[in-house]
Amino acid sequence: MHYWSVLYKYTLIGFTHVLPKGIDHILFIISLTFGGPSLKHIVKQSLAFTLAHSLTLLLGAYSIIPNIPTFIEPFIALTIFISAVLNLLSNKTSINRYKFILPFLFGLIHGLGFASALSEIGIPQDEFIYALLSFNIGVELAQIVIIATIFYLVIKNFSSKDSYSYKVVYPVNTLIAIAALYMFIDRLVSN
Repeated sequence: MHYWSVLYKYTLIGFTHVLPKGIDHILFIISLTFGGPSLKHIVKQSLAFTLAHSLTLLLGAYSIIPNIPTFIEPFIALTIFISAVLNLLSNKTSINRYKFILPFLFGLIHGLGFASALSEIGIPQDEFIYALLSFNIGVELAQIVIIATIFYLVIKNFSSKDSYSYKVVYPVNTLIAIAALYMFIDRLVSN
């Protein structure tokens, strides 16, 4: 395969794996975005998450660490639930100091989920690294679209209002927590 076609194909696969197909990733990024007090804070959390899931995506794709979707998928849902619940509990308290460590730890789990999806799709062995990087670029582009959309349409326009937490942050994270808990239980029972 020509490099440009690999770049296009796997970037598109990575992007569409998140938008519109990756409800797990979408919910996690939404929760991450609605948990940050500023764009700088959100970007730092997102970078921690990205570094971690890129690492385990690489290790999982090379089969250096085992890729067991029946084990990983419930835990991905659990990371979403924990993220949303922490956003409900934190209200800018001491929990916020852990908000950079947790996205990194949760990213390690999500990366294994990406590796699992990519192994199902298949990667050309002669362009393995190039396809892997392209897939990750697609994932990151989708993540940027989610964060930018939420930030510029919602946070930038409404976060200065006194009722923002009660009318936006708490309801959004409550819905995410409920959905994630349902996904966690469903995945445990289904496996």
